[in-house]
Amino acid sequence: MAESSFDVVSSVDLQEVKNAIGQAMKEISTRFDLKGTNSNIELVGEELILTSGDDSKMKAVRDVLEGRQVKRNVPLKALTFGEIQKALGGTARQTVTMQKGIPTDKAREIVKIIKGSKLKVQAAIQADQVRVSGKSKDDLQTVMQLLKNTDLGIDMQFTNRQASRTSGKSSSSSRKTSRAWRRSSRPSSAPTSAWWARSAATSAEAEASASGPPSCCWPAGCAATAAIAPSPWPRSWSSSTPRPSSTTTSSTRPPSAAASAA
Repeated sequence: MAESSFDVVSSVDLQEVKNAIGQAMKEISTRFDLKGTNSNIELVGEELILTSGDDSKMKAVRDVLEGRQVKRNVPLKALTFGEIQKALGGTARQTVTMQKGIPTDKAREIVKIIKGSKLKVQAAIQADQVRVSGKSKDDLQTVMQLLKNTDLGIDMQFTNRQASRTSGKSSSSSRKTSRAWRRSSRPSSAPTSAWWARSAATSAEAEASASGPPSCCWPAGCAATAAIAPSPWPRSWSSSTPRPSSTTTSSTRPPSAAASAA
C-alpha cells in the first residue's frame, strides 16, 4: 500500500513582507502622530529594522507593521521583535528577525507530540523541517489538526503533500500479480489438438483446391468436389476451350480423365 507524507516547515514569504512594509510606510507617512519622528521600516537581508523618535513612537510603528502583515497573511509568530535600543540623534531602534526553518528543540517537541498521539504515523527530523509519513491519510489529517491546536511558539505550515512509492513487500507482490496477469493473457505456446485438426483440414482443402476436382467424380462432380471447388471443370482450362456435354466421350475428356477411363 502506498504511503503518504507531508513536511512540517516554518517559513515566511519575503515578497509578502515587502508588500506589508510598503503599505505600512504609506500609512506612517499619513499618520499625524508620527509626522516628524523619522519613523522608518527597512528590510535588510532577512531582518527588519524599525526606527522612530522614541519608545512610544516605536510602539505605534510596530502596531502599524503588524496590522499590515496580518492583512498580507504574514504570520506574526514568524517574527521575533528584539529589544528597543537607543540610536544616534536620540532615536529608537529595534531589530525584527524572521523565522526560517524549525529550530532543533521545537522539531523534537513536534516529534514527541506525534509519537504521543499513538497514531500509525512516523515522524523524522530532516534538517530544519519534520517529515511525517503514514499509510492512512486520515491519520495524517489528524496529525495536522493536532499540531495546529498546539502552541509551540512558532508558525508552522504543512507542505509537500504527496504519495510515495509502495514499500518493498507490497511492491514485490504487485510485480508478481502483474507477471501472473501477463501470463494469463498471453496465448499458450503449445498448440492444442483442436488447433492441429483445424490446421490439417485447412491444408487439405488448400491442396485439393489447387489440384482441381478428383477424376473419379468427372464430369458431374460429387459432394467432395462441390465443397472444394465451385466449378467441376479443371482450372487449367481456358474460357475458350469448349466444355463437354453430359454425353462426353473419352476423346473430349482431359488427359487425366481419359487415362482413368482406360
